[in-house]
Amino acid sequence: MQKDYFKEMKIKEKLTALLKLVYIILLFNNIIFAIMVVAFGHPVFLGIPFIAIILIPILGKRLINMLAQDILDPLAQIQKAAGDMADGNLDIDLTFESKDELGELADEFRETSSALKDVVEDITLILSQFADGNFDAKSKKQESYHGKFKEILDKLEETENSLSNTIRNGKNSSDQVSAGADQLAQNA
Repeated sequence: MQKDYFKEMKIKEKLTALLKLVYIILLFNNIIFAIMVVAFGHPVFLGIPFIAIILIPILGKRLINMLAQDILDPLAQIQKAAGDMADGNLDIDLTFESKDELGELADEFRETSSALKDVVEDITLILSQFADGNFDAKSKKQESYHGKFKEILDKLEETENSLSNTIRNGKNSSDQVSAGADQLAQNA
């Protein structure tokens, strides 16, 4: 149950909960420290726990906000890029760069977008050539086809070969009919 609770929380909420936990632990620690100072020590030290009680939440909140922005801003860019790609826009605007895991994820999105763009442009070019009657069209970017995309390229090549054979057979048949007609005309 508790694991599911944390899965539903946003990163900033998790960091805030962590800060609250740390604050409670420090508050408890400072109260015990204050009690011990009053019971056994010098009263000047009594101010230290109270100063800590005031400063820790202020500094902690600033730290949480800084950490949240360092995580949430890149995630927002990556999320927008993923949404754009899902909508068919492969010209993503992903400017975030870093050496951490989020930077690596952003790099992967840029590479994925570029590879998809290459494949889509290549398929569009091949199909345009088919539409113009060129059934000998070949891929200009075969190195971009990986995994399932390679299967698409293979099917395009099969389609090209099949269409070329069909057209060649049609032309041969047409030539034979024409030759037969010429022969009939000469005999008549």
